[in-house]
Amino acid sequence: MNKKLIATILFTGTLFTATLSNIGFNSIVKAEETNLSPKEQIEQNKIIEQSKKDAEKIIENWDKIKVMPAKEYEQRKIEKEKALEDAGIEQPKERQKRSANTIYPQYVGQTGDILVTPESVSGYINGNGSLTGHAGMINLWHKYTTESFPDGGVQRRNNDWKTRYKKFICGEPKGVPVGPGLAAARYAESHQGFGYNWNFANKTTTDRFYCSQLVWRAWYNQGYDLDVNGGLVVSPSDIMASPKLNVFYKQG
Repeated sequence: MNKKLIATILFTGTLFTATLSNIGFNSIVKAEETNLSPKEQIEQNKIIEQSKKDAEKIIENWDKIKVMPAKEYEQRKIEKEKALEDAGIEQPKERQKRSANTIYPQYVGQTGDILVTPESVSGYINGNGSLTGHAGMINLWHKYTTESFPDGGVQRRNNDWKTRYKKFICGEPKGVPVGPGLAAARYAESHQGFGYNWNFANKTTTDRFYCSQLVWRAWYNQGYDLDVNGGLVVSPSDIMASPKLNVFYKQG
């Protein structure tokens, strides 16, 4: 066996091993997309590992997450519905049926509401080198969400979080009036089609967005900073752990 062939086999084996060991980061298969230097890729890996630890801690303390009383939640939803009507935003007809216990039970949340899960999802979260967990927000139309994924960047999705994730929360900044929620939803929606931000430590860019960065920026522009520690990175766990977040729905 010649030296060239041996070198090729050794390189292929090394690449395969490295790919498996770094599948959460995916620095090898996504190198051409991330445009990160080797040093930045190492830092990126540290960020992902920390986000994994933070998500695990949230899951361990899931039962301790406080949720707004049901009566207050229902009243808040009615207020938001009124604001949407006043703004001339009509919801899909199939959502006009109300029940005694909830409004529009097939979807979760109202316009501008924040959705966060600590779960990892194969093919998107960690499977494509993303932060552990995921975040999104409710569109102007409640049957849709605006979310950013490694595959396709910022996009509109069906509001199917009730069936998509076992554990997630839905909330909004504490003490926020109705108006900023509409503005936050509009901001996120206006960036549909923007690419995915692979540089997690650059949360301030508005050219590209990772999932929690999009949610953070949409509300930050309305005067509400939901990053728990104000660091360079804003992970889904950072938003979920923020004392400024008012949770009114929890699943799991």
